[in-house]
Amino acid sequence: TRKDREEGASAVVGEASTAQICRQTIAGISGNCCALYEGGVQDVGSVVNSVGRACDHPTWQVRQAASVFLGRLAGLHKFLLTPEQSTKVFRLFCALQGDPRREVSAAATEGVVGMLAVMSPSSVASLVEEYAEVANKSLRPKKRRRGGKLERLEEAADVAADRERRQRISVAVLCAAVHSAPYDVPPFVPVAIAALSRHSFESAAPLGVRDSVKKTLSTFKRTHIDNWSLHKTKFTEEQLDCLDDVVTCSYYA
Repeated sequence: TRKDREEGASAVVGEASTAQICRQTIAGISGNCCALYEGGVQDVGSVVNSVGRACDHPTWQVRQAASVFLGRLAGLHKFLLTPEQSTKVFRLFCALQGDPRREVSAAATEGVVGMLAVMSPSSVASLVEEYAEVANKSLRPKKRRRGGKLERLEEAADVAADRERRQRISVAVLCAAVHSAPYDVPPFVPVAIAALSRHSFESAAPLGVRDSVKKTLSTFKRTHIDNWSLHKTKFTEEQLDCLDDVVTCSYYA
């Protein structure tokens, strides 16, 4: 009956909500336990390796929980990690940012923003340069002219899937770099914005990619508008054009 179906749907929603709360709670408790554990660098490395395996789990809820756990570990207990372990955690976050489930990628993005916020500007600049190159190469091949007509280059399904995964990851890292400097404009921010703008209007890009770019640059505009006369001096004319192409506002005149 209709009543039975409604009750069944309500039960499923309730179970999903409860499961989500439990996953987040367990991840938080696990992160706090790491702070109290004195097993040394080797054992912390074992924890990172175990969570890394969970990042490849076929169930998205497990991948989300792993991402939340890594966020707690990297954000609250970063001093437990060696440079090598920090690099591994960052790479795990980057891989999770390419996850097709938004719940997983969103949790990973929060972790990346947190890690970038405590990195040196030179380290972030190197990462931005690396992922800007990946982002540029992940754009869909342009149309080519054949016999007087423009034809879109076709891709094999596996090639297209890999390109879109690299696009999601690189765009997410660049967005995180912009978010990591909410009230300032370090040299890497204009570079990231210029690379991101190319993905805002690509019709073939996944919808989540275009939305992420527009939301990131809109947030950047809002948090920097008060001192824009100073901030815009950090951009070249080309970089300013890239920003204006995505976010058009009279305040930027």
